[in-house]
Amino acid sequence: MKRYIALTLVCLALASCSNALTDALLNTFDPELTFSQIRNSPESHFDEQFMWGGFIVSGKHKEAGTFLEIVQNPIDVNGLIIDPDVSDGRFIAFFPDKFLDPSIYERGRLITTVGFLINTISGDIADEPYIFPVLEATETTLWKSDFLHFQNRRGWYTDYRHIGRWDWDHKFRRYGYSGYRNMDYGGWPDDRAPWP
Repeated sequence: MKRYIALTLVCLALASCSNALTDALLNTFDPELTFSQIRNSPESHFDEQFMWGGFIVSGKHKEAGTFLEIVQNPIDVNGLIIDPDVSDGRFIAFFPDKFLDPSIYERGRLITTVGFLINTISGDIADEPYIFPVLEATETTLWKSDFLHFQNRRGWYTDYRHIGRWDWDHKFRRYGYSGYRNMDYGGWPDDRAPWP
């Protein structure tokens, strides 16, 4: 009986996520090309399309659109987050000409984004230099956090530690946008941060 109940719950969770990304998109990615490989040589992959997932750390809405900083997590072939405790780095998802409500796209929310790699941004994480790949989002899905509990028995944690600040003074290759400066990860938007 317990087995049938568990199976039913899993099926319901999968059904709630089944319309996340179009089948046409899911068949366009190279499964052998990892996030780490792309991050180590991003320039050779500019203008290529990728599907990355993870959880939102912070973001900002500017005239050019909305920018989200995301901690990358491994995903399966359908874009579902496999394990939020495993990461090969972070990336920026750029949503041109769109306002994303921070009460929905909030810190800690699971997200999968499809888009084109358009740039890299020099910054830092906890005072350590870091290069952020920038993905111009064309399709995105927010996941229900309860679904992750079916995927990962260790659960989902929203208590972040060792998160620092970073400075984004690099100009966008396509949009001429100067970006964030000194983002404070107390949530977004953060009025304490000296936004340009």
